[in-house]
Amino acid sequence: MGKYFNHKGKEILNNINVAIGFHGAVEFDHPASVGGLIVNTAGEISKKGYSIKIFCDSSNDFRGKFDVRDRIQIFPFRSRVAMGIAKIYAWEKIIWISRKIAQSNVDIVHVHQRPELVIGYRYFKNNSAAVIFHVNSHPNSWIGKRFERAIKIPDLIISASKFIQKSLIDKFSFLAGKVEVLYNGVDSVMFKPSIKKLKRGKNDKRFVVFFAGNIWKEKGFDILVESAKELLSEEIYYVIAGDFDPTSNALHEEFRRKTPENVEYLGCVKHNVLPAYYSDADVTVVPSKWEDPCPLVVMESMACGTPVIGSKVGGIPELIDDKKNGLLVTPGSVNELREAILWCKNHPLRMLPMRIEARKKALKFDWKIISVQLGKMYEEILS
Repeated sequence: MGKYFNHKGKEILNNINVAIGFHGAVEFDHPASVGGLIVNTAGEISKKGYSIKIFCDSSNDFRGKFDVRDRIQIFPFRSRVAMGIAKIYAWEKIIWISRKIAQSNVDIVHVHQRPELVIGYRYFKNNSAAVIFHVNSHPNSWIGKRFERAIKIPDLIISASKFIQKSLIDKFSFLAGKVEVLYNGVDSVMFKPSIKKLKRGKNDKRFVVFFAGNIWKEKGFDILVESAKELLSEEIYYVIAGDFDPTSNALHEEFRRKTPENVEYLGCVKHNVLPAYYSDADVTVVPSKWEDPCPLVVMESMACGTPVIGSKVGGIPELIDDKKNGLLVTPGSVNELREAILWCKNHPLRMLPMRIEARKKALKFDWKIISVQLGKMYEEILS
């Protein structure tokens, strides 16, 4: 068995076993949010000698997705009890994942999101693994003693942004010095600038505003629709990527009725198709009202060289340098969003260097770099 040295010069083994616990689905064809973090970091650190076991809700086929397939194993949950009852399913899943992690012969247990998985692992604990709790949500939404109980267990807590780090320490002062930041990353090879334009008509020279994500009010989609109405007389065209079903979703039906004719709904777009839409757009908008910790949309768009107009909320200001690689606006402000879009349209020469800066910023979040940072955290926790 080979050896290597951590950043403090201490010798540790290169065959480190990691168990990852996540209550959600891990999709390899559409690696978004926490699932994307798991998929992409596993793919990178497995090349460096780590063996990864992923225990999750469900998963699609990952064969052929990685160069080191023998070092990644997926164990998706299959309910035998719940029979479609959501609450029973959730607890059955938590118990199953917790027990499976405890039974694994691993050096590190890396749990995402759910405090119950940390507590459950400790209850079933059959090994002496180091424990990491990875937080991607705002702790102000945490209700109940289980959160405080859970965060006292890990050897290390990872937050998705400095915003989440500060929020955790503000809520639980005893965490000072125990929380490290690890941003979500981006595949800068898949997401890259392209001069090829999507076909919208030879003479279509409209300014394109792109939105990708969940069509919710928390994401500021109502503000986006209002801005489209106010810019209807301008040559501005909104392109929306995300699940949109007004026939069965009352909120989507409400948006459909309010949507002006300068807005196009694409529906769900495959992950590998998104780069074309980012590159084709003049600007991407992330008008979130909720405290989004570290939205992948921002980094994916910037990796394609497309500046982002984002809300000054959550971790978004950590990604967007105002007037350098994008613009920051007050969450919930139709006026500021409208004016920011108009500014981008009316200053094409100012947008050119912003495109370059957007790509440069995104490269700092390439998955290879994020994975190296995660590897150092693993080394530190073992040392």
